[in-house]
Amino acid sequence: MGFDKVAHFFVFGLLGTLLFRSLRMEFRAAQRWLLAFAGVMAYAAADETLQFFNPDRSFDPWDWVADGAGALLAIFLYRNWKVYRGILEYKFGRRLAK
Repeated sequence: MGFDKVAHFFVFGLLGTLLFRSLRMEFRAAQRWLLAFAGVMAYAAADETLQFFNPDRSFDPWDWVADGAGALLAIFLYRNWKVYRGILEYKFGRRLAK
């Protein structure tokens, strides 16, 4: 596995988390994660398709797989692991606000 797959995994994982967080809370939990995952996969498919037509870039379907795996894991961790959610929700300027 090349470095680019690792980069795809983490970048699209973060994108999945951000999209999940941005969805309204009115969505039930199952709908919310599924909608976030589908959005990331659609964006990843569009990105890979555009790379196919760019002579300076390369089309690799395994990048799309790495994108999906990263997004799925990150959304799952955000939903179910307080430590990960706490790191992403940490407010750095808390002392400065007083």
